[in-house]
Amino acid sequence: MPELVEGLAHCLVVQWGLQLYGDGPFPVLNLYADLTGTEADDAKITTGLVQQLNSSCEMRRGTCGNQTPLLAEELCGDSPLPITALSLRQVHYSVRAMVLDLGPLWLKASMRMLTERKLAYLTHTSVQVYPKSEWTVICTVPKSNRKFSVALGIECERFVLAFLSLDQLVQPIWASSRSGLGPEPVYVAGDFLGFLKGVAAWIEMNWAASRMNLAAAAIRDANHVWVGVGAYTVNEIFFLAGIPMGIRERDLFGNPSRTARLCVAYLALAMRAERELPSLLRPAWHKGMLAPDSDDRKKYPDRMLHIYWKGSCLLPSRLVDLANEHNNGRMFFPTRMRPAYVQEVFKAPNGVQLGHLVYGSDEWGRIEAHFGFPEATMDDPLTLLYQKLGVLETEPTYLRPVDPPSLFSDLKNRADRRAFRPFALQTSKKGILWSLIDMYPENSKADAEYASGKREVVDDL
Repeated sequence: MPELVEGLAHCLVVQWGLQLYGDGPFPVLNLYADLTGTEADDAKITTGLVQQLNSSCEMRRGTCGNQTPLLAEELCGDSPLPITALSLRQVHYSVRAMVLDLGPLWLKASMRMLTERKLAYLTHTSVQVYPKSEWTVICTVPKSNRKFSVALGIECERFVLAFLSLDQLVQPIWASSRSGLGPEPVYVAGDFLGFLKGVAAWIEMNWAASRMNLAAAAIRDANHVWVGVGAYTVNEIFFLAGIPMGIRERDLFGNPSRTARLCVAYLALAMRAERELPSLLRPAWHKGMLAPDSDDRKKYPDRMLHIYWKGSCLLPSRLVDLANEHNNGRMFFPTRMRPAYVQEVFKAPNGVQLGHLVYGSDEWGRIEAHFGFPEATMDDPLTLLYQKLGVLETEPTYLRPVDPPSLFSDLKNRADRRAFRPFALQTSKKGILWSLIDMYPENSKADAEYASGKREVVDDL
């Protein structure tokens, strides 16, 4: 599934592209897709060109065991709804999918699909709004000569909205209404309270289990709760929250402060993406298409990532000092949280304040009074859960005392920054975990299966 920032970027590109052609709605003329190898053999089509779809289409897409028809059943059969009855009215963002209002049908693309059609992106999917002249050229090029396959192309009078894939792993979900597409996952920046309810329910459901696996792996496995958190997002939110990547699920989610910090960090990441993505993508966007050059591609990790896949990080000096203290032999994890990274969240978007969980009630009282932040209501899902479980007042925050006036230091002060080389841990299933602290130093009692994967980042990363 796509990561949160990736999904936001796709939706922006489509919305900008459609704006070039007016307000809509845009009548649909045709639908297109590339055939798989088996489909081409069965149809005895050897050209490798993108094919126009019709009511006899029996193509299915999706992962093994969960495939769905590429075209809605309403568009197929003996008395089909004509494709020309569709009209592209609006595009909606849905975290791990794109939802298209096509008039009589909706499409959800994950990629998933049509009428309000819901299209959900899988790992290797992108979306472009091609002018007709560009699409005409694409239609003459065999799939084998392109760097992509057309998972689904929606042709309108002046443009084609195309869902592209490296591996044709697109899953269309069709329905006659948006609600018919099924429940949509909660977007953390759109419904923070709803997100917290999901996290609290997940923690409570697993509370009695041993939970000795890596917390990062548990989060990625629970993608129905931590929607949009993948390989790089999980590293980024742990960094923002000041939580060590080697921590176990039990030690993270058994602690109110750590849990609240992680939720705050995810919201901060989403809010920053909404704020920064437009200016990041615009220079690489040309006539409806996203076409980044090498310089554009370098801007994303430079501007949007703090630690993931970085051979060197430029960090506030105090943060570097804290990491070095631990790596030079300290027996406990010092706080590495820099509140300035998440300060906008403490202004209580959607009326939800978690500061009392992050810092503890007494510490937060001083911070709250100094900055005039909204008072915590103490009725958020996490507070209620930890009260119920009896750990709200017994678990430490693992944060050092703070000085409120200097709490939100200016991150733009480059003079107070130093270079730091992070550590990386190769895990068996979930890729590489990146950390400012050596996750399994010599004095660690980490399980051999995890510690054996530890390595320092090499210079060329």
